[in-house]
Amino acid sequence: MAIRQSSPFTLVLVSWAAMSLLGCGGGGSGGASTGPPNPAPAIDALSPNSSQQGGPSFTLSVVGSNFISDSSVQWNGNNLPTTFVSNALLTAAVPADAIAAPGPDAVTVVNPASGGGTSAVLNLTVPCVVPSSAPGAGQTSARLGAYYFDGWSGPLTNFHFQGLPLGPYQDRQPFSAWQDNSICAVEQQLAVAHNFGIDFFVFDWYFNVAVNDPGENLNSALQITQALPDRYGMQYAILYVDGPPFDVQPNDWTSAVSEWVGYMIDPDYVQISGKPAFFIINVGEMRSVFGTSAAVSAALEQLRAAAQAQGLSGVYVVGGFGVPDGTVGQNSLSDGFAIAQADGYDAIAFYNYPFAPPPVNGILPFSTLSAAGQWTWNEATIAERRLYKAGNYGAGQAV
Repeated sequence: MAIRQSSPFTLVLVSWAAMSLLGCGGGGSGGASTGPPNPAPAIDALSPNSSQQGGPSFTLSVVGSNFISDSSVQWNGNNLPTTFVSNALLTAAVPADAIAAPGPDAVTVVNPASGGGTSAVLNLTVPCVVPSSAPGAGQTSARLGAYYFDGWSGPLTNFHFQGLPLGPYQDRQPFSAWQDNSICAVEQQLAVAHNFGIDFFVFDWYFNVAVNDPGENLNSALQITQALPDRYGMQYAILYVDGPPFDVQPNDWTSAVSEWVGYMIDPDYVQISGKPAFFIINVGEMRSVFGTSAAVSAALEQLRAAAQAQGLSGVYVVGGFGVPDGTVGQNSLSDGFAIAQADGYDAIAFYNYPFAPPPVNGILPFSTLSAAGQWTWNEATIAERRLYKAGNYGAGQAV
């Protein structure tokens, strides 16, 4: 009797499970369930945000929020081939004919229904607008330069952009957009820098970037600057960033020298005492790569001779060095001065970051920078006295 009572109950359970698997349960509605509606997209920035009229095709990066895999970037209402990178970044292929005529051109993002919608408009300026000259461009009391690190030529997902367009500093986008790998962006930066009284950029130069840092060109802005017919009053020079993996080995030195001198013959290349200026970030690394002081001296003389062969007066070579982060006042700069003097540099300079103590929450007071500067000058004075005392301080050699 127990078996007869339980059998119908067992059959009912099996039948209900089968109905559920077939989608026939759920209160008899007979319809498939739907997910939440798509969010409405929002865009905050474009990179690039301007272009030369008649320029080549390019990849547009759109920074914002609420992007989904089905989001589409639209150009004046027409869909562009779009790649979903993240919910905060889309890229789109902009064809050359899109910028053949003057803009501005309206960029939007569309998320499909249900929900979804169209973002607000951000305009891309065509043609490129370069600021006109301002009073600062006429300052003549001193030549003022700025180092230029070109880590802004890769995609916005590159590690150089961490914390910038996709992080807490989205509101600090440069007026020329996040990336500088377009002619327009470089032109705008040159013009604005000169308008603020800067006379030249010293571009960080990296060896064999295609192999050592694939995916971006760390010499892009320098190469664009050299090719420009109008540099808006700005000059430029090169800072060779020696350090792994960008060291120029002795067997590559001749080809690197040829490339450097190719820049130096430009009339807008910075000169000191009538010679093109060439900066090397680390005199200690040069000694390590070439092995001896004599070998470094010979390499620098090869550079000077190559410049002279092109009708220049030689090269004014400036060597850099520093101390580990956070050790200002604890370590001496005397070793760097001694290496620079022995290896044949014409002058020394300090790249800024080695003298900063560890920052607190990314911020340091200006008084810390001032104190580090005073310490640096004191170290230079001490080194100068030592060189004079030792009789090794040649006439015209700067420290």
